[in-house]
Amino acid sequence: MMIGRTYRIVERDLDDSEVVSGHPVADPVKQKKYEDDLKKGDKFPPIEVEQRGWGHMIMDGCHRYAAHKAVGKKCNARISVRID
Repeated sequence: MMIGRTYRIVERDLDDSEVVSGHPVADPVKQKKYEDDLKKGDKFPPIEVEQRGWGHMIMDGCHRYAAHKAVGKKCNARISVRID
């Protein structure tokens, strides 16, 4: 988020079609561990997403997002929506 701007935070499940950008998953071992944890029923904190004019960008939580997608589960996100 940029300093000096006004944002509203929305927390909800994120649909795959909404994510258009994010950092590439750099550590497949970490993603696999998260997948295994999800299959065991573990819960993760929401990923951090910023809404942009062209879609949503993952700011923190790329491994968690990729793991949820890989096991077919929805990923909870805290979405920052600029309102100024």
